[in-house]
Amino acid sequence: MAGELVAAVAIPFEQTSELQRQIFAGFAFGMIFAVGQLKRLSPPEVHALVICCLTDTFKYSAAQAGAFSADLIQQSSSKDPKNTHKAIIHRGIDGHRQWQTGDTAKLRENVIGVFKLLGASPTPTTAPATKPMDFTIEHVFYIKPPVDRVILVGTINEGRVRVGDSLIVHTAAGPVDVTLDNIETIQQGDLKIASKGQQVGLRLTKIRKDQAAAGDKVTAVGGA
Repeated sequence: MAGELVAAVAIPFEQTSELQRQIFAGFAFGMIFAVGQLKRLSPPEVHALVICCLTDTFKYSAAQAGAFSADLIQQSSSKDPKNTHKAIIHRGIDGHRQWQTGDTAKLRENVIGVFKLLGASPTPTTAPATKPMDFTIEHVFYIKPPVDRVILVGTINEGRVRVGDSLIVHTAAGPVDVTLDNIETIQQGDLKIASKGQQVGLRLTKIRKDQAAAGDKVTAVGGA
């Protein structure tokens, strides 16, 4: 989820400033808090998810993540109406709804709005062009009827992909036009959007289980 948040804003993580990373982290905390409420997670479970987010997505050390997460928890309960951290967290709670409904444009607008309010520049005024989606197949699985779907597991090399996208599987026998029915992951469950660097399972329609093989490529239509 946090990785999708960064991808939605379309600023390469390695180009973000420390202030932008802190804003991202506070915003992601709000999203995780929303997940905790929906799934009725205990405070320690939410805390553990926040620490994993800070270390895995935002590249903080374990010690930094522990201290930062404790501060975010404290700030979230502040009674000060002008508390900036709490305001960012609440924007993140709203952002979870935008993420859950797949409204990437609104999610990006939400985060960029916080950046502008806090002077976290420079940021692009429009999303930069992203490279076409490119995916390498590592494993092929098949779900029998009534589901009757092929799942291609691998890593997204470039770009991003969204449920409902039309894609092309480049097989030994030639290209096969498919539709992305779902995006599955082990750690994050089902996703609506996935981007460069993520290992995912692409559940597809309009392809047979014997057509794709490890090493084949999947691209966006017109991206090959």
